[in-house]
Amino acid sequence: QELGDQLAECDGRAVRLAAGDSSWFVRLAPKGIAISTKSEPTAATVGGTPVEVLLWLWRRVDEEVMRVAGDAELVARLRELMRGATQ
Repeated sequence: QELGDQLAECDGRAVRLAAGDSSWFVRLAPKGIAISTKSEPTAATVGGTPVEVLLWLWRRVDEEVMRVAGDAELVARLRELMRGATQ
C-alpha cells in the first residue's frame, strides 16, 4: 500500500523500538521511513520483549502490553503506518 500521503505529515523524528537487548531506530520523514540499528536521538521509545515488539509491529497486541515513553502522537503515527503496511 502507498504510504506517501501519511508520510507527508512526518517531520523526521525517530522512534526507538527496544526489544530485549536489541534496538532499532525508525525515522519517519516525508521522503520515507529509515530503519537503523545505530543509536540516534529519538522522540519516543516503544519497548518490550522481542515477541511483544514483533506482535505490536504487526498490530497483534495493544499498546497496553508495551512500555511507551515520549511523544505519544509519534508512536500513534508509526502504529498507523504499520496498519497500512501489514494489511
